[in-house]
Amino acid sequence: TGIDGPTGATGPSGPTGFTGAAGPLGSAVGKLSAADFYALMPGDNTSNIAPGVDVQFPNDGPFSGSDITRLGPSTFNLAAIGIYQVIFQVSISEAGQLEVTLNLAPLPYTVVGRATGTSQIFGVCFYYVFKTT
Repeated sequence: TGIDGPTGATGPSGPTGFTGAAGPLGSAVGKLSAADFYALMPGDNTSNIAPGVDVQFPNDGPFSGSDITRLGPSTFNLAAIGIYQVIFQVSISEAGQLEVTLNLAPLPYTVVGRATGTSQIFGVCFYYVFKTT
């Protein structure tokens, strides 16, 4: 048997094959949890709430998921790592100021208020949970 000769030129490409079946649907990148807690007034809170006393939202509204749960009438648990948006609205009949607290510590960037009464105090803030216990 003699030595191998040089490799010849590459031949033309063959015809394109059939398209395969679609793969399974991928999962969502994140998930959405939401919860609504509210108070009926009068009845669920005293007519005058003293400074430093929590406003209570003792009633459960619609919810989705299980990452936000009630611990008491004015305390809630954020169970998963994520970004949480907190929206609150309270009717007032005199000057007032509200803020969100986290683990009993006030969050200064959440302070909202009114210098006059008979109106609504409305606030929106975001909180980032980086680690859960």
